[in-house]
Amino acid sequence: MKRSEIELFEKVTTQLNGLYREIAILTNKAPNGTINKFKLKFINTTLASLNGILGEKFRPFPEFDVFDVDDLPNNSDVSLILTQYKDSASNFKAANSKSLLEGGGWIIEDEDDEF
Repeated sequence: MKRSEIELFEKVTTQLNGLYREIAILTNKAPNGTINKFKLKFINTTLASLNGILGEKFRPFPEFDVFDVDDLPNNSDVSLILTQYKDSASNFKAANSKSLLEGGGWIIEDEDDEF
């Protein structure tokens, strides 16, 4: 991976983790409550970015891109998808990193050092 790709991945996964925490709170309060369009816009932007980063190999559901804004999902549906993306992002990072026994860090294309 290139440094710019790593930086984008870390930015987007930080957003993913924040969204996940917020949706988890909503899901605990009202699992069948409908997500509003404002939140869904940010969720979809994050998922679209992750789809580009993860590629076909790591995307959790190849047939899923983003939520339909005209058919608002409920909190538990969003929570389910965000959980799958969190796990896929973790797998992606593991596949592109050295283990702690190997010194840890990202494997960077065409460079000798890790990020």
